[in-house]
Amino acid sequence: MDFSQVVSTTVYLDNLSDSSAFNKVYSEYFQGALPSQTVLQQIAPGDRTPDANEHYPDLEQMSLIAVKTSKTAIDKFCK
Repeated sequence: MDFSQVVSTTVYLDNLSDSSAFNKVYSEYFQGALPSQTVLQQIAPGDRTPDANEHYPDLEQMSLIAVKTSKTAIDKFCK
C-alpha cells in the first residue's frame, strides 16, 4: 500500500499553531485531492518536562487509514 490509498488521517500536534507548517509537509506526501484530515492538539503527558521556554518536546503523531481496492470493486461501486 502507499499514500495514494490513504482516505483519512488523524493528526496529533503539540500545538495547533504548528498546523500551517505541518500541512506544508503533509501536502508533499499526497498527490491530487488530500485525504480527509482531523487535527487535534494533544494534552502534554505528565512524564514529559518542558524546556526553559515552557515548551514540551515535539511529539507529533499521525494515524492513517488506507483502503486497498480492486478495479472490480470500484466498477461495482460506481454502477
